[in-house]
Amino acid sequence: MLLERLIQLLYKLPRHSRRGKLLTDAFITKLWSTLDHPQPTPIPTLMGQENRHRTADGSNSNPYLRTLGAAGTPYARSVAPMDVQSPDMPDPGLVFDTLLSRNGECKPHQCGISSMMFYLGVIITHDIFQTGGRDGAINLASSYLDLAPLYGNSWEEQKEMRQFKNGLLKPDCFAHKRLLTFPPACRVFLVMFNRFHNYVVEQLASINEANRFKKPISAPESSDPDDQKAWEQYDEDLFQTGRLVTCGLYVNIILKDYVRAILCLNRTDSTWTIDPRTNMDRHAQKTTAPTGVGNQVSVEFNLLYRWHSILSSRDAEWIADEMRQLLDGRDPEAATFHEMIMAFQSWETALPTDPHQRDSVPGLKRQSDGAYSDDELVDILRASIEDTAGSFGANSVPRCLRPVEMLGILQARRWRVCTLNEFRAFIGLTRHRTFEDINPDPAVAAGLKSLYGSPANVELYPGLMSEKTKPPMAPGSGVCLGFTSSRAILSDAVSLVRGDRFYTDDFTPKNLTNWGFAEVDSDFDVDSGNVMYKLIFCAFPHHFQRDSIYAHHPLVTPAENKIIFEGLKKASEYTWDPPSRNVNTVVVKESREPDKEAQVSNDHTQPDLSLLASPRHVVTDFVVLTSANLLKSQSYSVPNPSSDHDSRGIDLVSEVINSTFVRLTAEMFSLSLKATSDKRRGAYTDAQLGTILSVLYAAESPKLSLGRSYELQRQARDLVVSFRKEIPLSKLAKGLSDKSKFSVRGYGQRLTTSQKLRDNEKLADRVATLVACSAMVPVLLLSESLDYHLNQGPEHMEKLRAISQQKTDTSEQVLLRYLLNGCSLRGEDDSTKESYSPSSSATSGAASTNTRVLIDYFPDGTNPDDVNFCIEAMAALFKIIVSLPGLRRAPGAPGHLASVPAVQWHGQTGRQSGPEEGQSMYMTSDRSSFWPVPVTMNIVWDSN
Repeated sequence: MLLERLIQLLYKLPRHSRRGKLLTDAFITKLWSTLDHPQPTPIPTLMGQENRHRTADGSNSNPYLRTLGAAGTPYARSVAPMDVQSPDMPDPGLVFDTLLSRNGECKPHQCGISSMMFYLGVIITHDIFQTGGRDGAINLASSYLDLAPLYGNSWEEQKEMRQFKNGLLKPDCFAHKRLLTFPPACRVFLVMFNRFHNYVVEQLASINEANRFKKPISAPESSDPDDQKAWEQYDEDLFQTGRLVTCGLYVNIILKDYVRAILCLNRTDSTWTIDPRTNMDRHAQKTTAPTGVGNQVSVEFNLLYRWHSILSSRDAEWIADEMRQLLDGRDPEAATFHEMIMAFQSWETALPTDPHQRDSVPGLKRQSDGAYSDDELVDILRASIEDTAGSFGANSVPRCLRPVEMLGILQARRWRVCTLNEFRAFIGLTRHRTFEDINPDPAVAAGLKSLYGSPANVELYPGLMSEKTKPPMAPGSGVCLGFTSSRAILSDAVSLVRGDRFYTDDFTPKNLTNWGFAEVDSDFDVDSGNVMYKLIFCAFPHHFQRDSIYAHHPLVTPAENKIIFEGLKKASEYTWDPPSRNVNTVVVKESREPDKEAQVSNDHTQPDLSLLASPRHVVTDFVVLTSANLLKSQSYSVPNPSSDHDSRGIDLVSEVINSTFVRLTAEMFSLSLKATSDKRRGAYTDAQLGTILSVLYAAESPKLSLGRSYELQRQARDLVVSFRKEIPLSKLAKGLSDKSKFSVRGYGQRLTTSQKLRDNEKLADRVATLVACSAMVPVLLLSESLDYHLNQGPEHMEKLRAISQQKTDTSEQVLLRYLLNGCSLRGEDDSTKESYSPSSSATSGAASTNTRVLIDYFPDGTNPDDVNFCIEAMAALFKIIVSLPGLRRAPGAPGHLASVPAVQWHGQTGRQSGPEEGQSMYMTSDRSSFWPVPVTMNIVWDSN
């Protein structure tokens, strides 16, 4: 139990502790060095298109040993079988009946592991092991975790999966035929990865980072050879990058969700895990494990990964029925392994070559778009998340798998593998001296003795399966494997990931794109780093609440998770209802009637913006002074070859618009800022408060994906606590004094002490959201209005400047109309309310039950008389900006808003994009994630 004690030490250390980093790196190096590696020293990566992506068969993973670990190459042997073994081995059927056969009912897993854990294990096993060849020496799979069950083991298999259009896969199918013999939810798992890949390539094409995926201008059906080549390259670049990103999520699910559950870390508050990709300090440690050297899986580990013991009763019955069909109604328990092989080969030969023509999920029919019904897939997924897996250990394999297990025993003998004791010695464990050492259960020990006579003679495969299992230990032991298996599997996991250059040296934002790298990355503040929710939300965006326990922790049953999170005092962070279809989306453009809005508005979503009604010009002076100071202090000199004077440049959105409204909001709501003109010692800098407000606002944006929305919601939850300290309700409840009646700060007090807010039971949350909206809604609208006007050219901007120089009420009204028209023609108000409407009357027939309603509070460009606080402030800042002489965009991409079309994803490519089509979704300045408001746009103007 030394390994478990070490884990219990490491998981307590702070996340950023140098001591913890060094100890964890040493632990990973120890696990790495347990196994042999084909290339013991680091190797440099190579340039060139041919080295940038994974090959279909896994070759070229080590550019210096190109066939290392490729599909179609022989298995390796880890341990030389030096011990003398009897040539007269016990009958494999007798071995199964004595040591492996499940006696009676399935014993539920003691840690509440769900069947989803087994399915992920099946996918991993078939990813790296697929025995072929006459003598079974050839591995038809690659030795890399490259998601081959989805993509295929060869070019021939891969091309059958691809549409060869825009990098897409054929919908809701997968390459591996053998996985069609596993329960439906195992296949749904692969369908989810299929959908994630198609989602990724659509986003990559839309973002087109640094013009990497430049869409050809010719028609796809063009017969011109150059045009065809351009389209082929476009498809290839999207597909290969999409595969890298999808595999990145796959390996993170393995390292974060899967390994954490194996080590029972999911029952702790710690974010610690074993991540073999860590960058080790070669100067701080004498020995470090190299990265990206390649892998070659062995026959011993092929036997280790056979996890039939944890099949649940439900899945065992399903497999028994399938096997009866394969055997033409015969009892699988009575079948010989020869009969099983012949039946399986006959079945496999009859399957269509095209994966999309197969029944990827049994019992379901494809819809007109080629995909399966989300409702039916989610129902299968839900049932398997609720289904408790079986337990490891002796006498735990369902009897229907008797011929399969017999074949495994015989295969191990043909491979002439080592004994159990030899394998234990290889991985650094002591040899078993008695049968009771192997398993203290008297019946199991007696069975081992009757079959083998001496502990030294126990075969590797039956020994691994019948060995005593580890007891549950949090942390340390969550899946409760046998002692030998649990030690070996950690070393193998480290080797598989650390030896793969596409998960180490080449796992970079440059290869995956900034967005792709961030999309699959883990956030330690969300589910302690787990990432499985990203896969589930992407595949089924209309069935899960964003805090659903089913999506966030599916490898453990909800019933067991309830116990876990109640113990951690975190049960309230999740919803516990089973998934069901919950939303369709309509946008309500005209919904101004208070009674109708009341029917669709949630208490906890966006606040009533009518509270922002303002006396004229109460904020104008503040905005004018603040923006003028920002334009002077934050701008920089820009060379102007056509003039004797340099021009000035600035990030208009970040440094002017955002900062102005952050400071205005801080003044309104008595939020103290650091380093402001009044020299107060504040709680926040401009940037800090801007980040807080944007996160609070973005957390409620209906445009963001469920996963991204949840991540921001978790951040926002902590920020609301901070806001409660900065905006104490007792202070606000005092109301207004005559002295502050017409001040900006007094106006903010009137907003937060209004009757509508006082009567709301979630006042603090509403105030925080109101504060965020008061800053971010103007940033969105003003940025988009200016973007529209800049598009109209220099003559138009000069016209606006001329109007801004006039000092009349008429000119103010004209500028206001230009501002609002720009908002209407270019942008949209993302302060829409999101609602799950119980009644279709809310939208006059536009929406029905379970409809996601987005009420558009966009300002009416034809009615400038209805001025509220936001528009008053925007108008003042709009005038300041358009008055700049020679105002124009900065050259290149920095001079434009970073945006992509806001097309709603419905779970699979080709589905109707929904009512948000034609609107914009913005991106952070590094293009790593989507954002509901503009972040950056640089302008230039003439300094004279």
